Amino acid sequence: MTSVVVIADDLTGAADSAAAFARQGLKTLVLWEARSLPSADVLVFTTESRHQPKADALRRVRDVIPRVAALSGIGDNIWIYKKIDSTLRGHPGPELVAVMDGLGMKRALVAPAFPAQGRVTRGGRVYVHGAALADSPFGREVKTSSIAECFAQESSGKRIFSLPLAVVQAGPQAIADALIGDAGGIIVADAESEQNLEYLAEGAMLSGTRLLCGSAGLAGALMRMLARRPHAEPPLDQLATRQWQGRRALVIAASRHPQTVQQVVAAEAAGIPVIRPGLAWFQESAFPPSDRTPRDVWPEEQKLANRCMQQLAPGPLIITSEGLPDLPGQSEAITSRLAQLTRKILQHASPTGLVLTGGDAAMAVGRALDAEALWLHGELQPGIPWGTWVGGIADGMPIVTKAGGFGDDSTFVKVIGA
Repeated sequence: MTSVVVIADDLTGAADSAAAFARQGLKTLVLWEARSLPSADVLVFTTESRHQPKADALRRVRDVIPRVAALSGIGDNIWIYKKIDSTLRGHPGPELVAVMDGLGMKRALVAPAFPAQGRVTRGGRVYVHGAALADSPFGREVKTSSIAECFAQESSGKRIFSLPLAVVQAGPQAIADALIGDAGGIIVADAESEQNLEYLAEGAMLSGTRLLCGSAGLAGALMRMLARRPHAEPPLDQLATRQWQGRRALVIAASRHPQTVQQVVAAEAAGIPVIRPGLAWFQESAFPPSDRTPRDVWPEEQKLANRCMQQLAPGPLIITSEGLPDLPGQSEAITSRLAQLTRKILQHASPTGLVLTGGDAAMAVGRALDAEALWLHGELQPGIPWGTWVGGIADGMPIVTKAGGFGDDSTFVKVIGA
């Protein structure tokens, strides 16, 4: 029986928020194309709406609601988790309201903090490694550090309350009392430690608040609370006993985040081969308009694929878009080209697994490989999950997903060596 439903706005977020459940032996499935709902303890829907216009994003969320509402136990025994970005990118407020309205849930507890990745909340403001969100590298996309301000802009008149750090630190019962006191609306909570998040999850349970909204941090706290209740934890599933073997992995580092760039540089310094396709390869103008030869057999495509396969034969390989100039409006084309190259490589090579950075790139690769879902097995590091593809030409192949800003400089080295 399903005990947790996660609704995320991109694939990496879906995976990193749900991996903690898989690590505890809960059967955890991330879905995007699957038409039926397999038996799973944790069902994770990714709407791929983060970078969509607001109207399209809300339509995608609303399309998922009937499938969630059809599950028995909604509003009673099933926890609903609306996964949002820890740096508030995308449409966190409107999407949460769409879930509340669609499922008839009057109250939601919001806590985007993810202390393990340096994201905390104080005074209702998000800080990233000590810097206010608006002053961090994410400030280019999110102009405010205030969670309430971000949600209030487009939350359809829902009342927004604050749960200050002093109340959170007072413990679960104090949190429950505060939640019960707010008959309905969106409650934004401060949190700067894992204990704070665990108190919030416990307080939500005591108050009967079944809709939580946050990043992988609060999701992990919910998992730990459920794991302490024997009736909520099923026997260890055989899927969770598999091991990641990354020593001959193919890494697609599509994120342009500075942290991913540093991870590529560190891996190259450690002796891991890195291929940086040139700008011309990414641009349509690199190919004659009159050439109607299918893309998968174009000489330029085949030449680069052969080079990648040669490098991959004896060990790991990183393919990255790092080093490209800024190409406004071209991110989708870049990820699409990398996804098609990945498919070409996997048609002739068998790496031990894939490592994908950036939610858009991870989904583009999944679709290029005709995959329809992802079984999750656990985490290699906090916020860096791994699992296996379901369906397509890479069915059963292990995959690691990573948000661009997650991990330290040595993350690729550690993941490949795991």
